[in-house]
Amino acid sequence: HMYGAYVAPSIRGVSSNTTSVGLCSNVAFVLDGVYQPNQIGQLMDLPDIESVQILKGPQGTLYGQNATGGAIVITTLSPQFHWEGKTSVSYGNFNDTAVKGYVTGPISDKLAQSVSVYYQERDGFRTHAVTGERDSGLDALVIRGKLLFEPNESTAITLSGYYGERDDSGVFSGIPWRGQSIARTEAPELIANARPDTYTTHPTRVRIKPAGGSLNANIDVGMGSLRTTTSYANVKALSASDLDFSLLNVWETHTEESSNNFTQTIDFVSERIGMAEFSVGGFYQHQNADYVPSIVSLYSFPPLIPTTTTYPTPPPAPFGGSYSILKTKKDIYATYAEAGL
Repeated sequence: HMYGAYVAPSIRGVSSNTTSVGLCSNVAFVLDGVYQPNQIGQLMDLPDIESVQILKGPQGTLYGQNATGGAIVITTLSPQFHWEGKTSVSYGNFNDTAVKGYVTGPISDKLAQSVSVYYQERDGFRTHAVTGERDSGLDALVIRGKLLFEPNESTAITLSGYYGERDDSGVFSGIPWRGQSIARTEAPELIANARPDTYTTHPTRVRIKPAGGSLNANIDVGMGSLRTTTSYANVKALSASDLDFSLLNVWETHTEESSNNFTQTIDFVSERIGMAEFSVGGFYQHQNADYVPSIVSLYSFPPLIPTTTTYPTPPPAPFGGSYSILKTKKDIYATYAEAGL
C-alpha cells in the first residue's frame, strides 16, 4: 500500500507506516539483485518484468536488512541475441493514457542490448469544492536500458541504467476537519464543507526523480560460481501542500528529499567437493540522505505550485516560516558463510 508517495508493502499483515529519510520498509524490495532502500524511489512502473516473487518473512538470511515482513523480488528481462519487442497502449477514465514498450537485440555476437520505456499521463480526479478546478493529475516516465556482454560461455556481465520522473498531484490533499484550520479566524467564509473526493486547498504536488545504475557479473570459476553486483542510485523528491486548509494562500509546507545509495554484493557458491559444498559472501551499503522540511508564509511569496485560480488577497501580516534540515549517513557491512554435506 501507499503512505503518501512512499511505498509501504505489507506481507501477511506485517508492515510499517513510518516513513522518513534514512528509514526503510520492513519488507525488502530487490530489483535485479539490487536492494532498493528508498521507499519514495520505489514508486515507478516497469514495462519489462520477467518475474515477481513475494516471499513471506523473515527473509534476513537471503536478503539481509529490513526483511522482517518478507521480500519482494523483481527480475526484469535480460537482453537477447535476437531481435524481439513488445508494446502496449491503454486508456481509461480521467483520460488515463499509458504507453509502454520493450525492444532487445544483438549489437555483436558477444554484446546485446535492451531498452524499455513507460509513459503515463492522467487528468486529476478531485475537484475543488468551491472553484470547480481539478488537480493537475499525473505525468510519469521511466526509461531503462541494459547491455549484456558474454565474452565466453562461463561469463555474463550486465550493465543497467535507469531514469524516471513522476509528477503527481493526487497523492494527498487536505480538508479541514469540521472546518477548523489556521486561516479560519481570518476568512471563515472561505472554509468549504467539502466531500472526501474534493479539496479546499490549492493543489498539492509531489515530484520524484529516481536515477541509477548497476553492474552485475556472473562468472563460472571452475570450482564454483562467483556473482558480484555493484549499484548506485540517486533519488530526489519535492512535495508541497497547503497548511492552512483554506482558499487563502497563507501557509504552505515544502519538503525536499535527496538520497544517494551505493551497494556492493559478492557471493561465491562452490561446486560439490566430495560430499561437501559451501557458500560465502559479503554485503556493503553506503547511504547519504538529506531531508529538508520547511513551512513558509505566502503573504510575501507566490505559491510553489502553479494554479489557474485567482485566490483572494490575504490581509496584511508579517512574513513568517520555519526551516530545518535532517541529514543521515549509513554504512552497513555484512558477511556470511555456510557449509553443508
